[in-house]
Amino acid sequence: MADKTIGVLLMAYGAASSLDEIEPYLKDIRGGRPTSPELVEEVKERYRLMGGQSPLLEITNLQAKALEETLNKTKKNGRFQVYVGMRHWHPYIKETVDVMKKDGIKRVVGLCLTPYNSKMSVGAYFKKMEEA
Repeated sequence: MADKTIGVLLMAYGAASSLDEIEPYLKDIRGGRPTSPELVEEVKERYRLMGGQSPLLEITNLQAKALEETLNKTKKNGRFQVYVGMRHWHPYIKETVDVMKKDGIKRVVGLCLTPYNSKMSVGAYFKKMEEA
């Protein structure tokens, strides 16, 4: 059955899940370059104002669940399993593609959850997906 399942990979930017993750998260965004302590503190303060973490992963997981339920309402299109992968934090796109492989997914549809369509934005997500 898994070989007939179509995997849908929702890809979002990613966000730190706690204040302790801010510095490594920013390092990931900056391609491994360190971030000034002042900027780390500024971003931490923004996260404090949001309750210490970004709601991005929770919202994206809710979107994935709703999409999967909607896609599977009718069996004529086959069976869909929706996954979430982040470009700059956990679960990374590569981590999610590894899970999809373990689940036996052979066909994948990638959807970027970004309002911008360019090689710099959408292209970067699909590059991460192809690398995985």
